[in-house]
Amino acid sequence: MKRTAWFYVLLVPVTIIFLSACSPKPQPPVVDLGKLAVPGNATQALTDVAKNIEEAQKNGDLQKQTEAVQKVADSYAKLGAQFELNDYDKLESVDLPDGFPSELVYKEAKATQSSDSSNESYIDKSLTLKTKASFKDVKDFYKTLFSAAPWKITSQSSESGQASYEAQQSNGISVGVRISSDAYSSLTEISLQYSGSIAQQ
Repeated sequence: MKRTAWFYVLLVPVTIIFLSACSPKPQPPVVDLGKLAVPGNATQALTDVAKNIEEAQKNGDLQKQTEAVQKVADSYAKLGAQFELNDYDKLESVDLPDGFPSELVYKEAKATQSSDSSNESYIDKSLTLKTKASFKDVKDFYKTLFSAAPWKITSQSSESGQASYEAQQSNGISVGVRISSDAYSSLTEISLQYSGSIAQQ
Protein backbone atom coordinates (compact mmCIF):
# COMPACT_ATOMS: atom_id res chain seq x y z
CA MET A 1 0.00 0.00 0.00
CA LYS A 2 1.27 3.49 -0.83
CA ARG A 3 2.27 5.61 2.14
CA THR A 4 0.08 8.67 2.55
CA ALA A 5 1.53 12.15 3.21
CA TRP A 6 0.92 11.99 6.97
CA PHE A 7 3.31 9.04 7.29
CA TYR A 8 6.26 11.03 6.01
CA VAL A 9 5.31 14.10 8.05
CA LEU A 10 5.18 12.09 11.25
CA LEU A 11 8.40 10.24 10.42
CA VAL A 12 10.44 13.45 10.75
CA PRO A 13 9.94 14.02 14.50
CA VAL A 14 10.51 10.31 15.19
CA THR A 15 13.86 10.53 13.43
CA ILE A 16 14.78 13.68 15.36
CA ILE A 17 13.93 12.02 18.66
CA PHE A 18 15.96 8.94 17.72
CA LEU A 19 19.03 11.03 16.88
CA SER A 20 18.59 12.97 20.10
CA ALA A 21 18.42 9.76 22.11
CA CYS A 22 21.63 8.42 20.53
CA SER A 23 23.60 11.65 20.87
CA PRO A 24 26.65 11.66 23.22
CA LYS A 25 25.12 14.66 24.99
CA PRO A 26 21.41 14.07 24.47
CA GLN A 27 18.92 16.87 24.89
CA PRO A 28 15.34 16.21 25.98
CA PRO A 29 13.13 16.06 22.87
CA VAL A 30 10.74 18.92 22.35
CA VAL A 31 7.37 17.83 20.99
CA ASP A 32 4.73 20.54 20.66
CA LEU A 33 1.78 18.23 21.16
CA GLY A 34 -0.59 21.10 21.83
CA LYS A 35 -0.72 21.83 18.10
CA LEU A 36 -1.87 18.32 17.25
CA ALA A 37 -5.66 18.33 17.01
CA VAL A 38 -6.30 14.60 17.10
CA PRO A 39 -8.92 12.34 18.70
CA GLY A 40 -8.39 9.67 21.33
CA ASN A 41 -5.36 9.24 23.57
CA ALA A 42 -2.59 9.55 20.99
CA THR A 43 -1.33 12.93 22.21
CA GLN A 44 -1.27 11.75 25.83
CA ALA A 45 0.67 8.64 24.80
CA LEU A 46 3.26 10.80 23.03
CA THR A 47 3.54 13.08 26.06
CA ASP A 48 4.17 10.11 28.37
CA VAL A 49 6.77 8.63 26.04
CA ALA A 50 8.61 11.96 25.72
CA LYS A 51 8.86 12.11 29.51
CA ASN A 52 10.22 8.55 29.59
CA ILE A 53 12.90 9.45 27.05
CA GLU A 54 13.95 12.50 29.04
CA GLU A 55 14.21 10.44 32.22
CA ALA A 56 16.22 7.71 30.46
CA GLN A 57 18.61 10.32 29.04
CA LYS A 58 19.24 11.79 32.47
CA ASN A 59 20.09 8.34 33.82
CA GLY A 60 22.30 7.47 30.83
CA ASP A 61 20.33 4.28 30.19
CA LEU A 62 20.79 3.52 26.47
CA GLN A 63 18.49 0.49 26.49
CA LYS A 64 15.65 2.47 28.00
CA GLN A 65 16.29 5.27 25.51
CA THR A 66 16.01 2.79 22.66
CA GLU A 67 12.81 1.32 24.06
CA ALA A 68 11.36 4.79 24.52
CA VAL A 69 12.20 5.75 20.94
CA GLN A 70 10.41 2.61 19.72
CA LYS A 71 7.38 3.60 21.75
CA VAL A 72 7.45 7.02 20.12
CA ALA A 73 7.53 5.39 16.69
CA ASP A 74 4.58 3.18 17.63
CA SER A 75 2.66 6.16 18.99
CA TYR A 76 3.24 8.15 15.82
CA ALA A 77 2.06 5.18 13.75
CA LYS A 78 -1.16 5.11 15.78
CA LEU A 79 -1.47 8.86 15.44
CA GLY A 80 -1.09 8.63 11.68
CA ALA A 81 -3.69 5.88 11.52
CA GLN A 82 -6.12 8.16 13.35
CA PHE A 83 -5.47 10.96 10.88
CA GLU A 84 -6.11 8.53 8.03
CA LEU A 85 -9.39 7.35 9.53
CA ASN A 86 -10.54 10.93 9.99
CA ASP A 87 -9.80 11.67 6.33
CA TYR A 88 -11.56 8.47 5.29
CA ASP A 89 -14.72 9.32 7.21
CA LYS A 90 -14.93 12.64 5.34
CA LEU A 91 -14.15 11.07 1.98
CA GLU A 92 -16.78 10.87 -0.74
CA SER A 93 -16.54 8.02 -3.23
CA VAL A 94 -15.65 8.79 -6.82
CA ASP A 95 -17.95 7.50 -9.57
CA LEU A 96 -17.43 3.97 -10.78
CA PRO A 97 -16.50 3.51 -14.45
CA ASP A 98 -19.59 3.06 -16.65
CA GLY A 99 -20.57 -0.59 -16.79
CA PHE A 100 -18.30 -1.66 -13.95
CA PRO A 101 -19.97 -4.68 -12.22
CA SER A 102 -21.30 -3.59 -8.83
CA GLU A 103 -20.86 -7.11 -7.43
CA LEU A 104 -17.09 -6.62 -7.66
CA VAL A 105 -17.21 -3.64 -5.28
CA TYR A 106 -16.60 -4.62 -1.68
CA LYS A 107 -19.45 -3.67 0.62
CA GLU A 108 -18.93 -0.52 2.71
CA ALA A 109 -15.82 0.39 0.72
CA LYS A 110 -15.25 3.82 -0.78
CA ALA A 111 -13.93 4.30 -4.30
CA THR A 112 -10.86 6.57 -4.29
CA GLN A 113 -9.72 6.25 -7.93
CA SER A 114 -11.22 5.01 -11.17
CA SER A 115 -10.27 4.90 -14.83
CA ASP A 116 -11.73 3.65 -18.09
CA SER A 117 -9.53 3.03 -21.12
CA SER A 118 -12.07 0.90 -22.94
CA ASN A 119 -12.68 1.19 -26.66
CA GLU A 120 -15.13 -0.32 -29.14
CA SER A 121 -13.52 -3.74 -29.04
CA TYR A 122 -11.96 -4.01 -25.61
CA ILE A 123 -13.00 -3.42 -21.99
CA ASP A 124 -10.35 -1.95 -19.72
CA LYS A 125 -11.63 -0.51 -16.46
CA SER A 126 -9.85 -0.08 -13.12
CA LEU A 127 -11.00 0.86 -9.66
CA THR A 128 -9.29 1.48 -6.32
CA LEU A 129 -11.24 1.05 -3.09
CA LYS A 130 -10.50 1.59 0.58
CA THR A 131 -12.38 0.12 3.51
CA LYS A 132 -12.21 -0.14 7.29
CA ALA A 133 -12.82 -3.87 6.96
CA SER A 134 -9.98 -6.19 7.92
CA PHE A 135 -7.59 -7.66 5.40
CA LYS A 136 -8.96 -11.14 6.16
CA ASP A 137 -12.60 -10.14 5.65
CA VAL A 138 -11.82 -8.55 2.28
CA LYS A 139 -9.73 -11.52 1.19
CA ASP A 140 -12.48 -13.99 2.17
CA PHE A 141 -15.10 -11.93 0.31
CA TYR A 142 -13.29 -12.10 -3.01
CA LYS A 143 -12.30 -15.74 -2.58
CA THR A 144 -15.96 -16.65 -2.05
CA LEU A 145 -17.10 -14.45 -4.93
CA PHE A 146 -14.68 -15.94 -7.45
CA SER A 147 -15.29 -19.51 -6.28
CA ALA A 148 -18.83 -19.42 -7.69
CA ALA A 149 -20.23 -19.15 -11.22
CA PRO A 150 -19.80 -17.33 -13.51
CA TRP A 151 -16.25 -16.84 -12.21
CA LYS A 152 -13.36 -19.28 -12.10
CA ILE A 153 -10.13 -18.52 -10.22
CA THR A 154 -7.14 -18.82 -12.56
CA SER A 155 -4.45 -17.76 -10.07
CA GLN A 156 -4.14 -16.61 -6.48
CA SER A 157 -1.48 -15.72 -3.95
CA SER A 158 -1.37 -14.59 -0.36
CA GLU A 159 1.24 -13.47 2.14
CA SER A 160 1.38 -11.18 5.13
CA GLY A 161 -0.65 -8.07 4.28
CA GLN A 162 -0.83 -8.89 0.56
CA ALA A 163 -3.20 -11.04 -1.51
CA SER A 164 -4.24 -11.29 -5.13
CA TYR A 165 -6.79 -13.12 -7.25
CA GLU A 166 -7.17 -13.55 -10.99
CA ALA A 167 -10.56 -14.79 -12.15
CA GLN A 168 -12.22 -15.27 -15.51
CA GLN A 169 -15.65 -15.86 -16.99
CA SER A 170 -16.42 -18.27 -19.82
CA ASN A 171 -16.82 -15.32 -22.22
CA GLY A 172 -13.19 -14.30 -21.68
CA ILE A 173 -13.87 -11.35 -19.40
CA SER A 174 -11.37 -11.32 -16.54
CA VAL A 175 -10.78 -9.48 -13.31
CA GLY A 176 -7.65 -9.02 -11.23
CA VAL A 177 -7.82 -8.06 -7.56
CA ARG A 178 -4.97 -6.86 -5.35
CA ILE A 179 -5.63 -6.54 -1.62
CA SER A 180 -3.14 -4.86 0.70
CA SER A 181 -2.85 -3.68 4.27
CA ASP A 182 0.07 -2.72 6.51
CA ALA A 183 0.94 -1.76 10.05
CA TYR A 184 0.95 1.96 9.23
CA SER A 185 -2.68 2.04 8.13
CA SER A 186 -6.10 1.28 9.61
CA LEU A 187 -7.53 0.77 6.13
CA THR A 188 -7.44 -2.04 3.61
CA GLU A 189 -6.86 -1.10 -0.03
CA ILE A 190 -8.40 -2.99 -2.96
CA SER A 191 -7.26 -2.56 -6.56
CA LEU A 192 -9.50 -4.01 -9.29
CA GLN A 193 -8.77 -4.44 -13.01
CA TYR A 194 -11.73 -5.49 -15.17
CA SER A 195 -10.93 -6.32 -18.77
CA GLY A 196 -11.68 -8.43 -21.82
CA SER A 197 -12.53 -8.46 -25.50
CA ILE A 198 -16.02 -7.26 -26.31
CA ALA A 199 -16.11 -9.53 -29.36
CA GLN A 200 -15.98 -12.58 -27.09
CA GLN A 201 -19.11 -11.66 -25.16
